Amino acid sequence: AEIDSCLPLKNTSGFFQGFLILTTMNLPRAVAINTLSQYASRLGVLVFSFLTTSLLTRVLGQAGYGQFGIITTAIIFFVTLADWGTHAVGVRDASKNPSQALKIFSTSALLRTALAIISVLLYLIFIFVYPAFTSIRIPALIATPLIILLSLRVTAVIVLHTQLKLYIPAVTEFITSLFFFLLLTYYLSLNRPVTLDLVILFIVAGTLISSIVTLLPALKFLPISRFNLTLTKRLLKEVAPMGAYLVTFSIYNRADTFILQFLKGDAAVGVYVLAYKVHENLVLGAAYLMNSLYPLLARPDSQARIIFQKALSLLLAIAIAVAALVFIFAPQIINLLGGPAFSSSALVLRMLIFATVVSYLNHLTGYTLIAIGKQFASLKFALLALFLNISLNLILIPRYSFVAAAVVTIITETVMLVLTALALWRQRFSFRPQNLLHLLRDLLLIRLKFLP
Repeated sequence: AEIDSCLPLKNTSGFFQGFLILTTMNLPRAVAINTLSQYASRLGVLVFSFLTTSLLTRVLGQAGYGQFGIITTAIIFFVTLADWGTHAVGVRDASKNPSQALKIFSTSALLRTALAIISVLLYLIFIFVYPAFTSIRIPALIATPLIILLSLRVTAVIVLHTQLKLYIPAVTEFITSLFFFLLLTYYLSLNRPVTLDLVILFIVAGTLISSIVTLLPALKFLPISRFNLTLTKRLLKEVAPMGAYLVTFSIYNRADTFILQFLKGDAAVGVYVLAYKVHENLVLGAAYLMNSLYPLLARPDSQARIIFQKALSLLLAIAIAVAALVFIFAPQIINLLGGPAFSSSALVLRMLIFATVVSYLNHLTGYTLIAIGKQFASLKFALLALFLNISLNLILIPRYSFVAAAVVTIITETVMLVLTALALWRQRFSFRPQNLLHLLRDLLLIRLKFLP
């Protein structure tokens, strides 16, 4: 932080050379700090998310929680649309070209702003056209600012991600969760009815605070004067396949919720979304580790295959341990989160835990393919998975409801893993896990040897 404040901003090359010297002195420590800070933050977020979910399921009921799930699912999709791969490509390019980082940051920020405005317009059209929003249009409209706020937050994260300072957004995410919980509990203490409109408003308020806090330390690296039209054209060319991949991935990851709602109603969505929420939070463990490693995988001097193997060992060990615990205690977890009314979610969670294990490995293969510039391959695989996912959901959900949605999720994740693993195997990436005893030794010493 002292180096950041002392070096002149106009000396772009000097600043980033100094930054790279600082980080490369102990990259294992930087990776460990980023990963562990995200895990610590996620632990706090999980605690408050657990408490708020437990409150919301009881206050809103199955149908109300299903409506809440429909709105949040739509928001997540349109936030992904606003991103359109600019996060991944921005971090990768800035990591590869430190001297051009300020231009990349500024150009990415303006490009993301334009995409966010387009996404908001498309979201508004969607909620006025899609029948599921007929009865929840007001809370859906209240949620609209989330697209802009989350897009601004990720714009700041591009800077912090490149600088291996992911502990900052990790802390702000915790602040958001804490603020939402405090607002909700305070309102409940007044013995006033909690409506879906109010819940969404509380989320918007928490996200506003989080976005401002995340944006402040990144603002000095986003000078508008550094905007470059030539770079914009190049970024658009780079993000086109990446954005298409992410949007495709988001569709097949969320399509089951909308199909389930359309065919089986809000109550079925509530049962499925509760279990899926647990699955999503568990998968974030893989996302946090790969977020920390992504700039290293993208650097031209990084030894991607060594990083890949050690990450494979770590992710596999964590995934198996987490899956075993959640499978055993699924009924207790669901009872605490939703109460007896959501007992059917326990079966769904036990099924989805298999998708969780596969998803851990999919994060590894997916991030690696993008880091080495194989986003076109990722896009082809995602399109195939999308077709498979929607087809199977349309065939199976009418008969098997939320159970079918869980099964199709497992199938889709497995197909993606096979395809991405084969693509990396052709690039000479090995899928032999490191000796687990050696890996545990590294963890105990907190010296993850991702580089020799």
